[in-house]
Amino acid sequence: MPNDDRDEIEFEPRNRYDAVWEDSVSQYIIDDIREKTGFTERELVQEHLSIFLAIPGITETPRSERYELWQDYLDSMVEGAFKQDRFFEIVGIDRGDFDWHAWREAMGYPHGNRK
Repeated sequence: MPNDDRDEIEFEPRNRYDAVWEDSVSQYIIDDIREKTGFTERELVQEHLSIFLAIPGITETPRSERYELWQDYLDSMVEGAFKQDRFFEIVGIDRGDFDWHAWREAMGYPHGNRK
C-alpha cells in the first residue's frame, strides 16, 4: 500500500497502551515496519495490540500486569530486545498458541502458506 497523506499525521498517544508503545518502540523499527507494510503508526499499534490481546490468558490478567506484559511483547516481538521464547515463558504460553500469521503480517514479513 503506497504511503499517503496519513503519513503526515503525528502519532499521538491516546491511552496507556499507546504510551508504552511510544516509550518502547524505536523510530527506526517503526519506520522499517511502516515501509514494509504501508501501515500508519496508529495502524501498527492497533495490529500489534490485537495480536497481544488475543494471546490466551492476557485479558484475564490484572490491568497493571497487562501493561507490563505489553511492554515485554513490544521488547521481544517488535524490538527484538530479548528472545521470543523468553516472552512465551513470561506469559506462560506455548509458541504454538501464538498467532504467527498475524504477527508476520504486522511486521511486514513474508510468510508463504503458513497459517
